[in-house]
Amino acid sequence: MNPIMRGDVNEEWAHAGFVVAGDFVFLSYCVGNIGKSFEEQVNGALEHMEQRLAQVYLDLSDVVQLNILMRDVWNIPIMEKVFHERFKGQYPARKTIQTDFAHAGGPDGLLVQIDGIAYRGKNK
Repeated sequence: MNPIMRGDVNEEWAHAGFVVAGDFVFLSYCVGNIGKSFEEQVNGALEHMEQRLAQVYLDLSDVVQLNILMRDVWNIPIMEKVFHERFKGQYPARKTIQTDFAHAGGPDGLLVQIDGIAYRGKNK
């Protein structure tokens, strides 16, 4: 049995950016382009996720589930547009939740955060 591996550990916030446990990779707090448009932040969060996945030799096609936290759920169509472009038909299961973020940027700062689960499978 392989040991649990933790990466992108943030001691200040007391969390791991990703955890590899068996055939699964759990990705937390993927964000990017904070302070820019919602669409740019979705792309930035997915780029952040891709960087973490690359550390364990995976990519977005290996993502099987996403939890999307967003400030305004009326931005779901923008998120879906980005997902069409980035996932190219290999869509993960997902849940979207509206929330206020306790972030230094306030209402103009963090607009979206994405957490996910990727599958490594037997061949990876």
